[in-house]
Amino acid sequence: MESIGTREPAIDLMRFLGLVLIMVAHLNLPADNIWFQLRTFDVPLMVFVSGLSYSGRSIQSYPAFVAKRAARILVPVYLFLTVFFLIHWATAAAGWTDPVPQEKIVGSYMLRLKPSINFVWIFRVFLIVMLLTPPLVALDKRVKGWLPAVLVFALMLAVQHVSILTLKPLKAGWFIDDWVLYAFGYGSVFYLGLAVRRSKPMQLLAIIAVLAAAFIPMAFGVAASKGSWLKMQSFKYPPGVYYLLWGALMSVVLWAGRKLWVPVLNWKPFLFIGSNTCWIYLWHIVFGYPYYRSDAVPYIWKFVLFLIVPSLIVFLQVMLANKLSQRGPGWNKVMKYFKG
Repeated sequence: MESIGTREPAIDLMRFLGLVLIMVAHLNLPADNIWFQLRTFDVPLMVFVSGLSYSGRSIQSYPAFVAKRAARILVPVYLFLTVFFLIHWATAAAGWTDPVPQEKIVGSYMLRLKPSINFVWIFRVFLIVMLLTPPLVALDKRVKGWLPAVLVFALMLAVQHVSILTLKPLKAGWFIDDWVLYAFGYGSVFYLGLAVRRSKPMQLLAIIAVLAAAFIPMAFGVAASKGSWLKMQSFKYPPGVYYLLWGALMSVVLWAGRKLWVPVLNWKPFLFIGSNTCWIYLWHIVFGYPYYRSDAVPYIWKFVLFLIVPSLIVFLQVMLANKLSQRGPGWNKVMKYFKG
């Protein structure tokens, strides 16, 4: 097992894989497409990797941690959204594009799925996980052994399931629907990432076996009720147990097998993308918003627009930010929000 605290290519490459899977989702493939369903562990994978990153760390001050992490998430997002909407306002005023409805603008700043421009809800997931990080890190330090950790994961899944059953029908408002009903679900996957970082190979295999033993019977049940087990997307909003188990299973499989696949992907461009997923994702919205649902653009060109072009833009952006950071501490404090 690698020592915790060292930078591992596997973590950045897993972020890269997660981002690629998200871009595949945004190609707007048919819902019954096998690849569209199989890649649904994309967001859980990103959350799982966040757990890997925080495993073994100590968080001294909850308010300081939240303030710092919230700024790292929200400053780039709100900066991007403000420029994005100003440009759309100008182009709409010129008659070149349709105006963005006000409710979509407000919903986007609230990081809602709907009404919004549809792409920014994932940052709400990261905020939820950020709020849960200190207590889950503390819990991880107290729980010893892979089996107790899996039991904690199972308990969190159970709470998530009960929350959906009891709270979702109430339609109690955006806070319950957008925040509470996502907390234990994605929190469970984050916790699993914390726990498996210190697990040995045989323990990882045991965890995979337990996850598979839980997922496979559910897959048969879903197939019996919906005609196919490939229905993970149907359990995504809010995250249901079936969707979360698939995400957790695939994430642990990738982590356990990293010595096999990392040498294949261990390439500087992929590592760069994996370490700058936030801004690459934000820049992809520029192209995703007008072309996401367009059938006129072939899938391969969508993928180029959604991943390759934003990656090149961010490469230039990071180069500029690094140069400006050298001008002094003040510049460095500002420029850090344009990287990562």
